[in-house]
Amino acid sequence: MEEMEVKHTETNRGNKAIIVDGYVYRKINTLKNGNIVYICSVSKTCKKSLTTDSDGINIVKSRNQHSCKNEPSERKAEARQLRVRLKKQTQDYIKSPAAVVKSALSRGEDSNLEDRDIRNASMALYRHRRRNLVTVIESISPPQVQIERVDGHTISQNGEVKMSTLGSIFKYTNCRLIRGSDLITDDLWVRDGIIVNPEEIFFQERLSADVVVDCGGAIICAGFIDVQINGAFGEDFSNTDNIEDCVSKVASGILAHGVTSFCPTIVTSSGSTYKQVVPRVKKRNGSEEGSGILGLHLEGPFISKEKKGAHDVDLIQTFNNGMSDVTNIYGDDLSNVAIVTLAPELERSAEVIRELVSRGIKVSVGHSVANLIQGEEAVNSGATFITHLFNAMLPFHHRDPGLIGLLTSKRVPSDVPFYGVISDGIHTHPAALRIAYRVDQRGMVLVTDAISAMGLPEGEHRFGSQTMEIKGNRAVIKGTQTLCGSIATMEMCVQHLRKSTKCGTVRALEAATFHPAHFLGITDRKGTLDFGTDADFILLDDDLKVLSTYIGGELVWSRQDSE
Repeated sequence: MEEMEVKHTETNRGNKAIIVDGYVYRKINTLKNGNIVYICSVSKTCKKSLTTDSDGINIVKSRNQHSCKNEPSERKAEARQLRVRLKKQTQDYIKSPAAVVKSALSRGEDSNLEDRDIRNASMALYRHRRRNLVTVIESISPPQVQIERVDGHTISQNGEVKMSTLGSIFKYTNCRLIRGSDLITDDLWVRDGIIVNPEEIFFQERLSADVVVDCGGAIICAGFIDVQINGAFGEDFSNTDNIEDCVSKVASGILAHGVTSFCPTIVTSSGSTYKQVVPRVKKRNGSEEGSGILGLHLEGPFISKEKKGAHDVDLIQTFNNGMSDVTNIYGDDLSNVAIVTLAPELERSAEVIRELVSRGIKVSVGHSVANLIQGEEAVNSGATFITHLFNAMLPFHHRDPGLIGLLTSKRVPSDVPFYGVISDGIHTHPAALRIAYRVDQRGMVLVTDAISAMGLPEGEHRFGSQTMEIKGNRAVIKGTQTLCGSIATMEMCVQHLRKSTKCGTVRALEAATFHPAHFLGITDRKGTLDFGTDADFILLDDDLKVLSTYIGGELVWSRQDSE
C-alpha cells in the first residue's frame, strides 16, 4: 500500500497516538502478531482505522474512509506535537511554562503555530507540572507549612512568608478553599496582597508561581471579621487615656484567633469620651502589626434603660432633637464610624436612622424594648442589623415577636436585616442558636462581644465605668448575675456554632467571614476568597483551630511560631 509518514504523539490523556496526513489516530488494540490498531480521533463517529507494524513505523493496513466533519489541520497536529514534546522532555521547573514554550519556538520549530496554540501549550505544561506536584506534596510532612521558591532556594521552613518582592506570585497548594459556599480542593494564588486568577496569569501573562506554599491539607478561608468587640487582653476601648495603643494591642492579639478585620466597639459612655475616642480611632488596613480597622461600632448611648444590659444607666441618652443630639454626643465628624446601635422605639429614631445611613453608617437596632412594628419601621428607614440577637431585647412572644420577628417579617426587604449572635454557649442557648440558624442562616453574623476580660485570669477587672468579675467562662457586673459581655474568641464562636447547629464547616465559617462583609458592604475586598479581593485569609485544621493568619498575603501569625 502507499507509504505514508507516521508521527508519534499522545492523546490529551497521555495514551499512545499517531498522526498521519494531519489526522490524529488513537491506539485501540494490539494484535497477537504485535501489530497495533489505531482509529481516527478527529470525530467520534469516524470509523477510519490504520494498522501499523509492531514498531509503529510502517502502515500495513487501512480500513474504511474518513467520515470526519472537520478537515485535518497540520497546524493543530504541530500544536499537539509541541505539547507532547514539552511534557516529555522538559524538567525545567525554574522557568515559567510560557518561557519554556518560547524557548522551544526560538529554535525555529513549529513556526506555523498561532498565538492560541502557544497559550494552550503553556497551560498544558502548567497542568502537567501541577499534577506532578502532588507527588512532591505527599512527601512533605503535613502540618508543617513548607515554602520554596521555584528556583529551588528555600525561603522558610517555619511558614514565614514576606512578600518583599513587588509582583511575586505566591501559590498556596495542598489545601481546601471556601469558595462559592463550597469547600473545594484547589490552589490559592496571591500577588501584591491580592487574590488572583491563575488562568489569567498563564493565558494572558504567561507566568507561573515564584513561591509555592504547601499548606499541609489545611482549610483556607477568608479572615474572620468581628463587628462587635469592646476590648480584650485587659484593654477597654472606652478608655480614653491611650486609645491608640489600646486598639493596637487588641488588633495584634486577635490575629492569633483568625480575626483580620474588626470594628472596635464603644459601649455607652459620656459625650467627652466619644469626642476623644471617635476622632482618634481611624480606619486602616491590617498588617503584621495587627488586624485592620473597619470603623468604630458605637453601641449606645441612645438605647433603652430597660434593656441596658451592662451599660451605665446614668449615661443613656435620647435624641428628642433629632440628629443634633447625636452629633452633640458623638461629635460632628463621624467619618471613623461604621456602625451605630440604637433603640428604634426612641422618638425621632426614623429621622436619625436615615441621616446616619446617608453618611455611610450602618444602623443596628438593639438594647431595645421595641415591638415588631417599630422594628419594621426602623428597617424600612435604613437599619440593616440587629445587635446580639436575643440579648438586651424583648423575648419572643407569639402575639408580638419583637425585634426577633424581623427575621421572618414580610414587611421588610428580603435581604435585611442581618443579625449578630454571640455563639459562646452562655449568651445564647444552643437551642436558640439552632432556631436562629434554621430561620435565617443567610443573615447570621457571629460576633464575640468580647470585653477587656478576654484573655485575662479570673477576678475583678474594670469595664467602662463599672467593675466586672470573671467567674469561669463568664464575666458579670460585680455583685450581680448581669453579663458584661463575652470572653470568647471568634475562633471559639465558630467552633461552637458548627457543633451546636450541625451547620457544617462552610456555613460556620461564612458566618464569621462573608456574612459580616456582606452586612458592611465590603465583599468586593473582604470576607471571600474571590479573585480581586484582599489576600486576608487564615489556615485552619479540621477542628477549626487557627493554624496561621495572613493579611495582604503576608504571614502575620503562626501557631507553629507561637508554641
